[in-house]
Amino acid sequence: MEHIVAGTLDALSVTELSESFDDLHLNLERVRFATPEGIVAMVTKLEKIARSGTSVLVSAPTSDNVSNYLARAHVPHILDGLDIRHGFGSVREWHQGNQLIELQMFSSSSEVHALATSVHAFAEPHGADIAAQLFSAVCEAGENVSFHAETTHGYVMAQYFPNRGDFGFAIGDSGVGFLGSLSRIGATDHDSALAMAVAPGVSATGERNRGYGLSSIRDNVSGLGGSFKIFGGNRKLSFGSGCAPTGSKGAFVGVQAGSLVSCVLPTRRA
Repeated sequence: MEHIVAGTLDALSVTELSESFDDLHLNLERVRFATPEGIVAMVTKLEKIARSGTSVLVSAPTSDNVSNYLARAHVPHILDGLDIRHGFGSVREWHQGNQLIELQMFSSSSEVHALATSVHAFAEPHGADIAAQLFSAVCEAGENVSFHAETTHGYVMAQYFPNRGDFGFAIGDSGVGFLGSLSRIGATDHDSALAMAVAPGVSATGERNRGYGLSSIRDNVSGLGGSFKIFGGNRKLSFGSGCAPTGSKGAFVGVQAGSLVSCVLPTRRA
């Protein structure tokens, strides 16, 4: 089964990939732009598919710029760790400075904190408030994976886009998703699960003083003029410019593997 991703590698471009394939060829040859959100969504989806026993092959973009970017973002390294075949060649590594936090796997609270510290240092030259919120977002979203995903690890990536003057950040996993976690305390569908996930004080653990992580990210990112999105199943919930205070619901074809949280933080102020 061949699935061709055209144009932009974003979260929705990989949701149609099915775990029922006997084999999968994910063709990225036409991709001209990739976001952290799309890269994390792709890796978590491919991980879930490969875990089901499907044979997976990923073709690299024909654009050298995009292919090299994905390679420097450590996408081939992560695919190797998942035993997924791919067409990426080797690329010369260099220090990315405050431009890129490569795609990384985390599996413990200490690893989450170490990644958050790296993200803070990466973002600080662009503003203390931006760095503080990215640090908080990594910690809170990472802890959400550790407590609720029912999987051993998650993935994180952050990128500074100088032409746009903003940071893109994404964190996700291939676990049970928001509905799988929150159904035990009343979520009945993906929309209600996403709404509960960002409601202050709502937690599947039932513990007091928990359940404030994602709502904190949403409020802080929105307060800095950024956008915040969470994905679950075939639904997404977006906050930010042009969205209602309660968020804007959206549907898409396919299914998001596990949970996905992404945000964009501007470094330029109006």
